[in-house]
Amino acid sequence: MPIRVPRRLGAIAAIAILVAVACGTPTPPSTPAAAQPLESAQASAGSLEPPSTLPAEIQHAIDQRQRFGLRSDLAWVEALAVDPRATIQFLDFPMLPEEVAAVQAQQAGYDAVIHAVNRYAAGFLDEFGGVYIDNQNHVVVALWTARVDTHRIGILDQLGRMGPLRVRQVRYSERVLRALQEKIGGDLDWIRILQARTLSVGVDTIANLVDMEISSRDPVAAGIVAAHYGVPPDMLRVTSDGTGVALMPWGTVKGMVVTSGGHAPGPNSLILRWRSDGPGDCGGGDIGYGVGADGSFELPCIVGTWTMFVQAMEPGGWTDVGHGQVVVPANGTVHVRIVLDAGANLRG
Repeated sequence: MPIRVPRRLGAIAAIAILVAVACGTPTPPSTPAAAQPLESAQASAGSLEPPSTLPAEIQHAIDQRQRFGLRSDLAWVEALAVDPRATIQFLDFPMLPEEVAAVQAQQAGYDAVIHAVNRYAAGFLDEFGGVYIDNQNHVVVALWTARVDTHRIGILDQLGRMGPLRVRQVRYSERVLRALQEKIGGDLDWIRILQARTLSVGVDTIANLVDMEISSRDPVAAGIVAAHYGVPPDMLRVTSDGTGVALMPWGTVKGMVVTSGGHAPGPNSLILRWRSDGPGDCGGGDIGYGVGADGSFELPCIVGTWTMFVQAMEPGGWTDVGHGQVVVPANGTVHVRIVLDAGANLRG
């Protein structure tokens, strides 16, 4: 049985989920920026761009803190990594309790405005283009196809007070875009004649269009798909990965990891990473993979040649401590034995 380790949800994904629940759109909003103490804001404003050689956990924390408007200079982030008051219970990077409270308070303010927008918009669905959070400017944006000033007054009346609200005019209502999304979702079989496969179809509220992603090696496939539905170019955006990887078959890699002495690693915090010169991926979505106490692991991979890396948490961050190469067959299984470097840190 594979040992699966949940990967990071990511700060952007976490906020995207909150907004999707509030306004019914699957697309992520712009990056949030949480309130912070003045001294923290001053410190982060003067910080330099961190070097790219930082440990992955530190770099991730810096990136997410910048997106949330939290203090993100390297010294501060490194200090929080070992601060017992900093936890990852709210988001997936260390945060102090006061930082969590600031982010929660700002989100609560956004949520109140979003609920007011949705309540008001229920009576004007033919003109309502959707709602999202503009985190860079700290406002909720409501989209309308007409009478934007009238709708702004109506929303604030529904809210009962002033709030972080902006209105913007767009061409298409959310109702019209959802109808197109449903039409495309029910008409996908024809795309097989293009040697292509649909990856996703959703409404991009901010861009005010339907966003469709396909997988195909044909350089003109995206244009053919867009033309098939006969809608204006600004209503449907079709993009292709250019590889056709979604059409490729999968296989399975079964591995055995042993210490330099040839023994099972026992309980460990080892993780798996992989690399290939070809298209595709291994694993499944946001699922991470680890190594069992007996040294075993198993994961699916697109066909092709893959190098499997075993990583351990060393003082400098996640470090390769063993690797092996495999050629994954279509609908088949390949086995690999990986010997760890002597002295590899198994427990992290």
